[in-house]
Amino acid sequence: MKLNVEDVSISVSKPPKRIVELATLHVDEGEFVGLIGPNGSGKSTLLKTVYRILKKESGSIELDGRPLESLSLKESALMMSVVTQHNYYNFDFKVEEVVMMGRTPHKKTMELDNDEDRRIVEDALEKVNMLHMKGRNFSSLSGGEQQRIILARALAQQTPCLILDEPTNHLDIKYQLEVLDIVKQLGCTALCALHDLNLAAEYCDRIYVLLDGKIVRSGTPGEVITEQMIEEVYGVKASVDVHPKTGMLNVVYYPGHASGPGSNRSRAGSLSGSVSALFLNNSSDSARVFKISRQSGSGIGNLKAFAIVRGTDCNEDRGQIREGRSPGCRDTRQELHRHVLS
Repeated sequence: MKLNVEDVSISVSKPPKRIVELATLHVDEGEFVGLIGPNGSGKSTLLKTVYRILKKESGSIELDGRPLESLSLKESALMMSVVTQHNYYNFDFKVEEVVMMGRTPHKKTMELDNDEDRRIVEDALEKVNMLHMKGRNFSSLSGGEQQRIILARALAQQTPCLILDEPTNHLDIKYQLEVLDIVKQLGCTALCALHDLNLAAEYCDRIYVLLDGKIVRSGTPGEVITEQMIEEVYGVKASVDVHPKTGMLNVVYYPGHASGPGSNRSRAGSLSGSVSALFLNNSSDSARVFKISRQSGSGIGNLKAFAIVRGTDCNEDRGQIREGRSPGCRDTRQELHRHVLS
């Protein structure tokens, strides 16, 4: 299943307000493609148009080369399922009943649920670790539990294309990873709006960046998620590195109180008590151990750096090491700056 969005513009409200302008993206068969961008950038509006809640003003949307408007609602529901970020029901359905709704496109009018439907529903609930909740009222569940039930409903629909609008919303860390692992393992065509850039980097094959209704960047996570992009699109300073254990991109944000001139001193000064950090850097000729500790009292003058470099002890003021003024500790400057100051 392939999804193509070509030059799509979307306006809402009266008088019309343009929310998305000339958006173009594609998701190839089996790809997991992410859609990222700040709040109000148009991500949900674009996805709602793809899954037919909103109507586009211009452009084209195709599923496997077929224009979306040429498909009946049942036909598109057999091709594409949806996990939305807000889910409300006017009636107090049981969890099993909510998931069973995913079987609706496969049924004829007035056709009853059968054993195969029930097997598929239980399998979907098992995948999201919610089978034990099947008899509970949907409204009695927490937001995170409800989100997992909605994913189970989409799984029960058994479509080759999956649209997800912030599927990790309300979920704790464990279930954020579990939900995206499930989607990734399905191997289906997936278009997913995400706020967490680390999750986007870990799970997406490609990423589109939406800003003020326009797609401003696209490519692999390594091409898209950069320090420059984060500052330009989100207005936040961050560092982007490859995590030594996962081998994946890792984004670390600089909080507002630590940004701007003097930020390094502010962050160092915010350490309390006797806090220390140890970093081990294996070089080709020797092991270097860096220890940064804040002694009692306040102020940057109390922050000392102790380093063992090729067996030579040195005790220097942090500022000297950072600026490389101490010959004995000059080799530590770059590592200290990278691990502690940046």
